[in-house]
Amino acid sequence: MSGSPPRTRRPAGRPAAGAPVRPGPPPARRPGPSGRPGPPWMGWKAVFFGLIAVAIVAAAAWALLGSRFLIVRSVRVTGVGPAVSRAQVIAAAQIPPGLPLIRVNTSAVAHRVGAIRQVQSAQVSRDWPHTIVISIRLRTPVFAVAAPGGYALVDAFGVDLQNSARRPPGFPLLLVGSAAGEPWSDVAAGGSGGATGPGQAHKSGTTSRSGKNKNGKSSAASKSGKTKNSAPASKPASTPGPSAASAPAGPGGAAGTPLRGNPAVRAAATVLRELPPVIAHRVRAVFAPTASEVWVRLAGGVVVVWGDTSRPAEKAKELAVLMHTHARRYDVSAPGTAVTQG
Repeated sequence: MSGSPPRTRRPAGRPAAGAPVRPGPPPARRPGPSGRPGPPWMGWKAVFFGLIAVAIVAAAAWALLGSRFLIVRSVRVTGVGPAVSRAQVIAAAQIPPGLPLIRVNTSAVAHRVGAIRQVQSAQVSRDWPHTIVISIRLRTPVFAVAAPGGYALVDAFGVDLQNSARRPPGFPLLLVGSAAGEPWSDVAAGGSGGATGPGQAHKSGTTSRSGKNKNGKSSAASKSGKTKNSAPASKPASTPGPSAASAPAGPGGAAGTPLRGNPAVRAAATVLRELPPVIAHRVRAVFAPTASEVWVRLAGGVVVVWGDTSRPAEKAKELAVLMHTHARRYDVSAPGTAVTQG
């Protein structure tokens, strides 16, 4: 055995010389920088999750539109009162029971409910899973206006809410447009020199102008004078009744003067709200020839010319000062140069 050649060791893992080479498992496919697709199982995973998403969307659509779980089962109404009942609101809403909640057109429902004359505004919302909520705000009557056959109660927007043969107590009379007349017209009727415009004091009687002194405080200086042909002052005219409007086509205004949506009505309501409370409860009539010319008649025939709705705090302050003069006419339409008369 000593004559046999020595054996050489072959490194582990290396095939012997002349032996066939067996191919190993292919390397895993990974996306490279060139954007090659990943292995096949990655594509199936994307398809699987895509199918799950489609199934979820289909189930949600079926639950909202086709199932019996999310349908209208009840309607809740808030804000009703004696003038409008819950049954009236539900009848106007026209929401069929069993309708899928998602299919309720809330804007259309609000529009139909808002068409009720006594409703000022309406809001409609969904209360999942099966309730529709209708919140309404009722109109509030502010004025009594002369109308054919009696009187009507209207709100700040000129909407006629209620009619009656007699004037309802507790509401000031409202006249707009040409039916409002002039705030000094009753002085002219007494023949004491003729009436001037709303912003001026008449020559007869006593006038007082409110201004500011050097210290910046409000003051009232009194000045008296008489015309050449002075006459006894007439008795203040009483609050106009239904005959004050000349052939009214509708409540509160002369022929061709609608109240609903009239800016003069809104201005009259704003002035009534801006008056000091101690004066507001004495108002018997509000006159608004235009939205910028508003004046009121208090109990006893006292007249307050307010003008437009601007600078209400200044006007209220000056009016409170001038009321101490116990005059018959007050004009605060131009704060700083207020005028009193009588």
